[in-house]
Amino acid sequence: MPAVPTVLTPNGGEVIKGGSIYNITWTPTTDVNLGATPITIQYALDGTTFTNIAVNETNDGSFPWTVPLDNTTNAKIRITATDLAGNTASDVSNSAFTIDSIAPTIPAANIVGTTVENGQDTIAITFSEPVVAVDGTLDATEFTAGESPDNTALSLTGAAFNYSGNTLTITLASGVNLKNGNVIAITPVLNAVKDPAGNF
Repeated sequence: MPAVPTVLTPNGGEVIKGGSIYNITWTPTTDVNLGATPITIQYALDGTTFTNIAVNETNDGSFPWTVPLDNTTNAKIRITATDLAGNTASDVSNSAFTIDSIAPTIPAANIVGTTVENGQDTIAITFSEPVVAVDGTLDATEFTAGESPDNTALSLTGAAFNYSGNTLTITLASGVNLKNGNVIAITPVLNAVKDPAGNF
């Protein structure tokens, strides 16, 4: 049997953007019985049913993978070395990784404004999935706000932003008030808010 090529990345727990280029890496084996192109690289969206990514690859420990536009939390990679006699040895990702091809959204029903008598009004936004700010901080620079019926601009300057789970709560600055019965629209600034995989 040839020496086993050990999968290094992705080896479990990664969150990878669908459609991106991801560098699959493994520990190259030094078996003298391997040919020039002994490596087969495969992936499984369900963790068990493997599909070829590349065959007859050199044993250099790295391959740039164009990640499929799929969505799964159960993906795994398998690296197989085949020696000149046809014997094989394989290694699989230790645990599953995620492929995410869907950008986060803010369903209209997930934006709830609350008026507070003699206090500061709040807007609670529940995203479709966890999000992060590209610059590292969710604040007024990441969003624009409007209030129906005519989508009048709503100032977020001086507001306090608190993010927990998938929900962002915006406490408006003193003197900035919501009107009962109006619908609030919150829109992320282009390329300012992304999910952990990097989808905007």
